[in-house]
Amino acid sequence: MSMNINPMDTEKLISGDHPLWSQSYYFNFYDPKSKVGGITRIGVFEHRKEANDWFIFFRDGKPLYTRINGNLAYTAGRPDPGMEVAGIRLTSIAPLMKARIEYSSPDFAVDLLCEGLQPMVDCVALSRDEAGALAEEMAYIHMEGTFRITGSITLRNSERIEIDGTGLRDVSAGPRNWDYLLSYNLAWPVFSNGMAFVGVHAISTHGTNAYFKIFYDGKQWSPIKRIEDKNEYEKDGMTIKSLHWRF
Repeated sequence: MSMNINPMDTEKLISGDHPLWSQSYYFNFYDPKSKVGGITRIGVFEHRKEANDWFIFFRDGKPLYTRINGNLAYTAGRPDPGMEVAGIRLTSIAPLMKARIEYSSPDFAVDLLCEGLQPMVDCVALSRDEAGALAEEMAYIHMEGTFRITGSITLRNSERIEIDGTGLRDVSAGPRNWDYLLSYNLAWPVFSNGMAFVGVHAISTHGTNAYFKIFYDGKQWSPIKRIEDKNEYEKDGMTIKSLHWRF
């Protein structure tokens, strides 16, 4: 494995030699007032010369807009100063601290500003003891950080939804072997007192378990030794009723 981080722009990672080498830029957020949340991800497979994206929004637990694309045309661009994949434009205003997400179509449009609440850290490095094959098969580096998100979403009926919420973003690089995963559970809450938690429990196709798990206490990120996780779903089988993650 080889990887170099450009010290002048920590969101631009120079490609490694793994055949499934990928770089990705991910954001999730939720605004409790509008009950709107979303997941945005742009991924690039360097050696396959292709890109992909997730663009998923929901309101009050139900789908609002979903667009997922794979095997898209390759882009050599990166968020600084900006990159665009399938109409989704991501611009780095301050590397790893401030970014803008834009998208416009007749059915759905967003203009969102994400401002970091603390410096991002490498979740793989802090979870090394239990990351196991998750680090080897899915990412060599996985920078995590929380942010405040503001802006607006416009629906096809011209309804404009103002957004003011919080979320978590990651910038990752390394192999992205989706065939390694049988399933995985995620919990990324950002608490109103400034604390935050990153929990990823992955189960491989071989039945092994691996974790990314760190906690922000309001001052610094720290590794977590042990997690017991359980998700409960509503009757629709889609909406999360409650999360029970003890660590």
